[in-house]
Amino acid sequence: MGNPWVLLWQGAPQLCLPSSRRFSPPIRQVKELINEIRIEFNQSMLSYYTSLDAVLLTGYQPKSLLQGELLQKGLFDCLDGCECDVNKCTPIHSGGDGLDLFASLPFEVMVHIFQYLDLKSLCRCAQVNKRWHSITFDPTLYREISLKRYWNRVDEIVMKHFITKCRNVKKLDISWCDIEKQITEPVFMEFLEKCCPNITHLSLGHCFSHSSSLGYLAKYGELTDLRLRNCKCNMNEYEALSNLSKLTALDLYCSNISDVYLIKILRANRDLKYLNLDLCELLE
Repeated sequence: MGNPWVLLWQGAPQLCLPSSRRFSPPIRQVKELINEIRIEFNQSMLSYYTSLDAVLLTGYQPKSLLQGELLQKGLFDCLDGCECDVNKCTPIHSGGDGLDLFASLPFEVMVHIFQYLDLKSLCRCAQVNKRWHSITFDPTLYREISLKRYWNRVDEIVMKHFITKCRNVKKLDISWCDIEKQITEPVFMEFLEKCCPNITHLSLGHCFSHSSSLGYLAKYGELTDLRLRNCKCNMNEYEALSNLSKLTALDLYCSNISDVYLIKILRANRDLKYLNLDLCELLE
């Protein structure tokens, strides 16, 4: 079953006031490389659900197994006192004739390399030269888009810019992007219609507030993963979701859905495996 879990910290449950605070326990130091952290809460003494705004992790990830071994054995410490004479270093030359070898790569190879970049890096690449700019407009680079981390900068101008680039987005996350204030519903619907005809994953956490866009999602029958955290739309808008039949994950955390519409959605999606109904106060 793989490597066992390592306990970093544990403590007895405490009676805390329902207010925001920073929790920074003394974490156990481990030498092994960590790629997954599990956080469990004991809320037996609380009258509310604990909510996390952010988790800050600090550390260093070695670039190779050899570097990891050197770090664990402390072999890099012996290099602190070493001095290097730059005058004795061999100079690095670009190409034999000063040619830009990167420019000789085929368009398809460049697109494949750019697929490993995030949105911010792609925007920077678009400013290098005309060729790189044209490569960043390839629709295959935008099959998965997450604007959640840039929520405070996303507006209609940004969405219209992506409309010119995207043609077949499969996964879209615009959580925290206010559709009422930052993006109007017509622009959002236009983006879905032109860029996401076969979308399968859609995250709209903290987006909808008395919005009618929710009913528009029913036409995207390929949706398998739908996240609507803190959705406060019109009650009858939920009925449109019963037209979806391929959902395997549905997150309705802190939404205003009622029993009637929830039952209709569940009956239409027999393959549902993940369902989050925490803090849905209208459910009986």
